[in-house]
Formats: sequence, structure tokens, C-alpha cells
Amino acid sequence: MSIIAGIFTTRWTPELTAVKHNIDRHISRDQGDDRHSYSDSHLFLSQIDYQCYGEAAKADDEKGFVVGTGHPLLSSSIKSDMASLLESPNIEQSLLEAEGTFCVFLYQKNSPKLSIYTDSLAIRPYYFMQYQGAVIFSTCLRLFPELGIPLENNLEALTEIATLGYPLASKTPYSQVFASRPGELLEISDLNMLETSSVGIQRRRYFKWSDADIPSCSLEEGIARLDAGFKQATERYLGSDHSTVSTLSGGLDSRVIASELQRRGVELECLNFSRSKSQDASYGQQFAAYHHIPLHSVRVTDTQELTVEQRLGQHWQPDSFEYYDKLARPRLFWSGNGGSVCVGQIYTGEAVIEACQQENLELLVDCYLEQQMAYIPNRLIKQGAILQERLRENIIDSFKEYAHLPLIKAYQLFLWENDQHHHLALPYEEMDRFQLDFCLPFYSKSVLKAMFAMETQWALKHGVYMAWLQQCYPQALMTPWQTYPGHIPCPIDVEKPKATQWQFSLPTKTKNQLLREAIATVFSENGNIYNRSVLGLQFTLTALRLYDCTAGLTMVKRMNTYVLK
Repeated sequence: MSIIAGIFTTRWTPELTAVKHNIDRHISRDQGDDRHSYSDSHLFLSQIDYQCYGEAAKADDEKGFVVGTGHPLLSSSIKSDMASLLESPNIEQSLLEAEGTFCVFLYQKNSPKLSIYTDSLAIRPYYFMQYQGAVIFSTCLRLFPELGIPLENNLEALTEIATLGYPLASKTPYSQVFASRPGELLEISDLNMLETSSVGIQRRRYFKWSDADIPSCSLEEGIARLDAGFKQATERYLGSDHSTVSTLSGGLDSRVIASELQRRGVELECLNFSRSKSQDASYGQQFAAYHHIPLHSVRVTDTQELTVEQRLGQHWQPDSFEYYDKLARPRLFWSGNGGSVCVGQIYTGEAVIEACQQENLELLVDCYLEQQMAYIPNRLIKQGAILQERLRENIIDSFKEYAHLPLIKAYQLFLWENDQHHHLALPYEEMDRFQLDFCLPFYSKSVLKAMFAMETQWALKHGVYMAWLQQCYPQALMTPWQTYPGHIPCPIDVEKPKATQWQFSLPTKTKNQLLREAIATVFSENGNIYNRSVLGLQFTLTALRLYDCTAGLTMVKRMNTYVLK
């Protein structure tokens, strides 16, 4: 895994030189991390490469260089992939055949031109802004507030993050900074006119799922393609490793990965982060015991406080696990991210399905907002009613590029290119702290193509998922698993069912954190987007246990993450 950031300009002013120094300083919060920098009259680029995949993510020659984050997965070797991309007469065509998640930077010295490519869902994003005739870019959003450049908060983006969990389209929490889109190419070349127009920057989608030429197929053929794509991705991620490590929860995604790794004869140990007396803990333990997989269980009080990736960074240390030294690539974990949405089609409740059947977009958006409980408290947030209407309008606008598709297929792509597009953005922001990367077979392009080719209706409620497992991984279904509400239930009888992750109340520790954030915001100079009197009242009612206002306090905490100081 790499962190990459830099600046492209035609003239180095004192202000831009200061930005360059700030990039190099703040690209990692660990000043001990090695910065690998390139600099010429147009480009400064800094890369920190943790080499989690076992090799450097870089190739260069006299004409230019290629660097990247993630793994294109053209082969098992990221070093070989970088060399192939550098030598390719058509890098765009080469990346269309890539299976992995990546953000690739190609610099051509003679032009000079910098081209940045994202994978088909932009799971590995980049961000950019224009400033004084230059373009500043980074694979980490957290860098921009550290550059000494004037920024303003984008209130629409803040409320989208607080309600949906992600910003729509290219928005970021900062009005001047834009996010990459799935399958996007950003070309930066001649910037001479940038101070008066956007000449010099070209953005286009070199791959769009909505326009992809992928013929539809039968359920039988689709499952065969899904299985082949999953196995191919696993093979390429695995490379020559004989031992590896994975997460293991009580659900299906991680156990399918474990089943495939065991099928290949790979030595495997797993980590589980869950609450005591939960299905996640119990079912993970039962699966591991049945398949003789060593499982390291870490009990937590709040599964939502940190991402699994952040918890791995805290706990997966060489001094804590004997198994660590057996691994050729100990900072590389297997992860089931993508399985539940891209294959299991969660977030598709009955009301959403009915709206799609009626081909009624506005009804669908209303049902989606209700399903996600994506409501902005009118009294708590200033201009709350206006922002709520803008949220609805922005979701409707997001469907314009899918207008030629059946609404249920459009909704599938909406989830892919919005929810899933941002699904790992938060943990990747913390890469400098936990220095891990992940094998993500469910985001394999062939897996996604198989799901796209099948009727979306077949995937609802884990329909395709269960048919696939019953046919190809029956060993994954030998012990109980946690299911999503309303989805195909687990048929295995359990004497004393444990609580699911959706049934636990908010831990006291988490509630206290929300209260501290709320009272600090009431007296903060940066709290002017809230009605302070209402926030103070919600704090008091919650603290005295007279009324539970944690939903509103949670929204404040989420928004404050990005509110500029």
C-alpha cells in the first residue's frame, strides 16, 4: 500500500513551494516513514510505500514512471504489474483488464503529463484541487487541511456524510477539493491557462458500469462466472504465499474467503473483533473450530467505534502473535468487504424493491432515505429543511447516468458507485497509522461483471449468494451464520440464539463520547452550523437520561470530523 501526493504546476511560486514542503511533511503523520520523492520543473510527487504486497509499487525508465496504491491484479506480482503498465502502448486498455482495486499514476516526462486512473469502483480514491495555477493531488483527503491553503466546508457534503455515510458524486467535505469517480481518468498537462479556466485538466470515465458492454446471462452461467472470478482473484492475491491471515466474523463473506484458502491448502489463522455473547463471536468461533482454523478473538464494547481495519492496526503486532513471523507478507490481510452489498444486495428492503418495480425514481429515493433513516434534524442543523431537500435532489441527480437502465439495475449501480465506492475511504485515510493492506476478492472486476450480467432481482436477499455457496462452497454452510434482517435465514437450528450486531444498545463509553463532543461544540467557534440552544438541550436531556437524543448527537460528531477549525 502506498500513500501518494503531489503538485503539478508550470511555475513554482513561493506559495506553491510552501505547499510542496507541507505535502512532504504531512503525507504521513509518522515523520520516520520514508518519503520517496520525484521533482522536476512541473511535478513534485511524494510516495510512501509500505510494500504490504511484498514488492515496491513503482516502475520507471528514462521516459517517466508509474506508481500506484492498491494492486491492479493483472498478475500476482505488483512489481510486474507496474512494469507492464509502464511498457504498455495503451495503459488505459491494460487497466480495463485489471481485476484489482487501484489508483495508478503515470507520469510522462517529455510531455509533461500526469495521468491518474482509478479502478472500476474507485475503491482506492484520489482527491484534487486547483490552486494558483497548479493542481494538488493526494490519495488521502486528510492532507488538504494541512497544506496552509484556504478551504471552506461544503455543507451539503457534510450532511450527506452524516446521513448516508458518504458524499455523493465528486463532492468532499471541502468545497475546493474534488474526489475521483469510479473508473475515472484525470489528465493534467498544460496548465498555462488554468488561472482563468480549467484548460489543462481533463476528467473522463474510461470505464462506466452503466455503459459497459456486458451481455446478460442465465443464473447458472452467472454463478459459474462469479465463482471463476472469485477464484481467479484469490489466486492472484495469494501469489506464492503458503501461509496467510484473515478476518473472520459471524457472517458469510469472511468464511467464503477462509473456505477458498483452505481449499487451496493454505495455512490460515484468523482474527475476530466482536462483542461478548454476540452471534458474531459465537458463529465465528463455531466455524473456526469446525474447520480447525486458529482464531484469535478480541472482545470489543462497540463494533462501530473503529473500523475493523483500524482495530487490526492496533492489535496485529509482531510481538503479540507467534504466527506473525511465519508470514511472507505479514501486513497483508484478507477481507470480505464488498460481499454483502455487491453480491448479497443488502440495503434493498421491500419498499425499495416495490418502488423499483414501479419504475418510480422519486418514490425509490424517498424509500431509500427512510430505509437508511437519512434525515437531517430541522431544529438541530441550521437550514436543515433546505439541506434535506438538497439531499433528496442530489440522490435523484445521481441516477441520471443510469436513466437508460431498469430502475432495479440502476439502484444496484447506485449502491456500487456511491456506498461501495466510499466503503474503505476511512480506513485508507489511516494507512500511515496501521500500515496494512487488504486482499479484496469481492471487488474483483470479474466478480462485479458476473453480478452485473445477472438479473438484479436474483441477487436480492442474498439469493445469488446462497445459490453460489450451496453449489461451490457447501463447507461454508456447515455451521450457523449471521444473516441480515429480511434476507434468506440460516436454516441451522440454534438452541439459544445470541444477539445480532443490530440488537445491542449503544455502549455507555460511546454515549459519553457523544456527550463530550456535543458540549464542546456548544462552546466552539466552529459550531455555527448548529442551533446551539437545541444542541445544548439535547445534551442535557441525554446526559440526564430524560430523553435519548443520541441520533442527533451522532450526526454532530460525524459532521465535526470534517468541520474546519
